[in-house]
Parts: sequence; C-alpha cells; structure tokens
Amino acid sequence: MAEGTARSGWQNGLMAATALVAAAGGAVLLLLLVGAQSAPLGVLAALLWAAGAVALAVRAIRAGVYAEPPFLVVRGMARTWRIPAADVVRVPVVGQSNGRGGRYWAPVIVYRTADPRHLTAPPTTSVLLPWQAAATEQGAQRHADRIEAVAALARAGATGGR
Repeated sequence: MAEGTARSGWQNGLMAATALVAAAGGAVLLLLLVGAQSAPLGVLAALLWAAGAVALAVRAIRAGVYAEPPFLVVRGMARTWRIPAADVVRVPVVGQSNGRGGRYWAPVIVYRTADPRHLTAPPTTSVLLPWQAAATEQGAQRHADRIEAVAALARAGATGGR
C-alpha cells in the first residue's frame, strides 16, 4: 500500500468484480429483452449499461483515502470529498447493524466545517466509510488508524514537513 493511501484492496477488488459482472449480465439481458424489439436500441442500451457499470468498477478500484497535501481526498463509489487535512478532528469507529442480526464497524472521518453562522465552536460534519467496513471493531480500528496516519502525512506535507 502506498505511503499516503488508506484503502482495502480486497474489498475494492470485490466491488469492482461485482460491477463488472453486472456490466456483462445487464448488457446481455438488455440485448435479449430490448434487442428483440429493436436491435439498434438494444445495442445502445447494452452499451450505456456496460459503460455505467465499468465506470462504477473504476470508482470501486480507486475507493479509499488519499493524502494530497493540504487535503485528505476521500474517494467513494459515487462521490469524492476534498477535506482540508488541518480540519480533521478525529477518526472514530462506529458500529452499525447489517440488517441480518449482526453488526459491522466502519471508520468515520469527523472534520470541522467553515460555517459563519456558528460564532463559538466551529461545527463538525462527518464522512462514513462503509467501503472500509470490517466484521470486527479491531479491523475497523486498523483502517481508522491508517486514515489518521494519512491525515497526519497530508498535514505534514501542507506545512513542508514541519
């Protein structure tokens, strides 16, 4: 794993593989269903579906937390956040229900926001990282610790290593 990166390679690979299977399966299904009515429309629908699913696969491979001083860049499946590294307050681990009677744990990046309506303490917001979830609290804590290290690296890079 690169020095300024916190990501889960096997989870990213699994999400990307799932997206590629969806690309192929959806394209074939669209060719069969829509192509029976109109071949050009079926091909167009299949190509659009496959392009969208491949784009998701690429996003899945790149999902993670990266140090790009002075920012902490958080890439998810559908969105990218650029958080000033100096504004990162903490990276706790939170437990969630998995909907089947079990639990999973995931890190959350809590950071300050610049909201001029709050004159006393600056407000905070957070980003939950479900693509770095773990079945145990200790596993998620390893991800959280790595994210803290990446944030420290981004802060050090922003100040020239001072």
